[in-house]
Amino acid sequence: MALTRIDCSFFRGKEAKKDTCSFVAFNPRKKPGSLVVAGSQAIRMGLSSQVACKLALEHFVAAILDSIESKDFDNGDAEEMGQALLEHSFRSANASVYEFGHQLAAGGRMAASVIGFVLEHDLASAGRVGPWTTYLWRDGELFPFFERNEIAGATTGEDGFLGSQSVVTVETASVPIESGDYLFVFSEKLSYGQEELLKELTAAAQVTKDFVTDIVFKKVFANQPALGLALCAQIGPDAIYLSEAV
Repeated sequence: MALTRIDCSFFRGKEAKKDTCSFVAFNPRKKPGSLVVAGSQAIRMGLSSQVACKLALEHFVAAILDSIESKDFDNGDAEEMGQALLEHSFRSANASVYEFGHQLAAGGRMAASVIGFVLEHDLASAGRVGPWTTYLWRDGELFPFFERNEIAGATTGEDGFLGSQSVVTVETASVPIESGDYLFVFSEKLSYGQEELLKELTAAAQVTKDFVTDIVFKKVFANQPALGLALCAQIGPDAIYLSEAV
């Protein structure tokens, strides 16, 4: 039986600015158990990077919606479909931001860090350009989608960000999901200490049956008041819809 329920909650640091980090979550297929999350963050405080942040998110979401409407990636293996959809959307957004930057003679300065996250067919697929991080919590353990050494490497130069070059390199990963899982998306990388704290607090929430996003994330990111985004997606328990019951 396909998963039918996803509960999402979001958190931003008290000093976070909408001009430097934006996100959107939606259900493009209008079906239970389906979710798309996209986030974009400026890599500098300058106007060019802030514009890139907005443009990247806009064009990434547009590419997702166009591809789903045209059913371009509806045939084949679920993992390949999810990753292909993300890669296509990243490249479409990159081309738009890169071209716009060069029209304004701002080539190379219009760059953003972007995350794309697709949940469907009981599979979570993530793609990123830049230092966004994604985790799966299951049965008391926390699993990163991306290798830590790659996270560190992604922040060493601006060439690796969306819009900075005509061709973009996208990191993708997919994992099967099941009821009881927690999925996390963060606009910043976590330290080992933060990972351990997140794991412990999520485990404690299983006892109280109450994962309070503000409390958990305020503790994990106590020293990062400008955090752009922290997202928690709780999978299940399954819901029964009227159309299925009659």
